[in-house]
Amino acid sequence: MKPTQVIKRVFLTAAVTFTVFVYILYLMRDIVAPGSSETLQLSFLNGSLLFGAFLGLTGAFTDSLKLSGAAKRLIHFAVTAVNFVVTMLLISGYLKGGESDKSPYNVPARLAVTLILFVVIYWIAAGIGALVRKLRDKRGSDKSDYKPMVSK
Repeated sequence: MKPTQVIKRVFLTAAVTFTVFVYILYLMRDIVAPGSSETLQLSFLNGSLLFGAFLGLTGAFTDSLKLSGAAKRLIHFAVTAVNFVVTMLLISGYLKGGESDKSPYNVPARLAVTLILFVVIYWIAAGIGALVRKLRDKRGSDKSDYKPMVSK
């Protein structure tokens, strides 16, 4: 992969991930505390932007590996899980919030809930991505089977 393609992929993934995270966090806040007009802390926004950037780098890295699809997916999952813990839980300060954050969960419960949500969301996103790739590949293979009826 060329460096410009890697940079493009990192920025695109970071932008999409950041947007999705902001919408999900606001949706969760509206479900948990309806009517709240507080905005998200800057640390959560910075963490989600970093997570997206590293997610793009992880995707570029695993695409360059000469392994089977299942091995690539497992490596991608493990690296993304570490990325999530470092950027979204540690750097953003989510685990430090504790009692001052008015959360009913203590730190181990917060960690367990967020990691379970991460695993579920990761595999849903991986399934959607695989489905999109399969449909895109099928559409591309239909075009390659096309033979003109009249030759010039």
